[in-house]
Amino acid sequence: MGSSCIVHQGVIVAASHHIEWMLPWWWYHYTLHNTLPVAFFDLGISSQAKAWCKGRGELLSPSIPSTLDPKKEDVSPPLAATWEQLIGSGVWDIRKHWFKKPFLFQTSPFAYTLWIDLDCEVRSCIEPLFSYVQPPLYLALAQEPALLQEGLRALKLLAQSEVLYNSGVISYHKDSPLLSLWVQEVLTCHHKHIGDQEALSHRLFLQGYIPSEIPSTYNWDRGLGPNPEAHIFHWHGQKGKTLIREQINQLSRLPFMQMSFCL
Repeated sequence: MGSSCIVHQGVIVAASHHIEWMLPWWWYHYTLHNTLPVAFFDLGISSQAKAWCKGRGELLSPSIPSTLDPKKEDVSPPLAATWEQLIGSGVWDIRKHWFKKPFLFQTSPFAYTLWIDLDCEVRSCIEPLFSYVQPPLYLALAQEPALLQEGLRALKLLAQSEVLYNSGVISYHKDSPLLSLWVQEVLTCHHKHIGDQEALSHRLFLQGYIPSEIPSTYNWDRGLGPNPEAHIFHWHGQKGKTLIREQINQLSRLPFMQMSFCL
């Protein structure tokens, strides 16, 4: 993992038809501060969105194993009920996309990659995140807020000594040993995890691994309130999506501002 690989840096994002409406908003904020190449993963987007992505970067179709089939029927009823209380009844459709994430990571076209969720507002240059990709794991990410972790421990969804990391922003090298472990956890134990970040965090816990941590300002949780120092503001959840739509409506009123899939 010599320094020669550092020139091969890029960003990957993914969208399904449910969230493709955020692509122009994400791209607008990203390109205000960054020029690194972007690869877009197609998880079932419209033809208009495909054309839009191809006009701005590489459009990739991920290869997902047919054995990956996270179904509600595979989850214990008490755990399924708890997940529905936390996320809502739509959790079962969302999980099908969440668990594709490690497979996208494995097929990134870049040596050093930065993954960013579409509901993340990029507010500054993100290149410093690559400096956190260090041995032995060559993967860096931020912890979930402490209050959330305490709540999950109270619900016995997180072991007392386990740490939950947020997978909304991750920097890594293509040879990170965590990628194969993450894939294995998803394929064999998805019925135990609500999503991809829980699977990754649990595998880190089982292996006794401690990853490099990026500052919380590079994955700022909207639940923590406004932060003018945040480099990446994560508008997660349904409330976050509502606030993104409000931003899009405001930006759309500005002259020459395009928040749709016009090329």
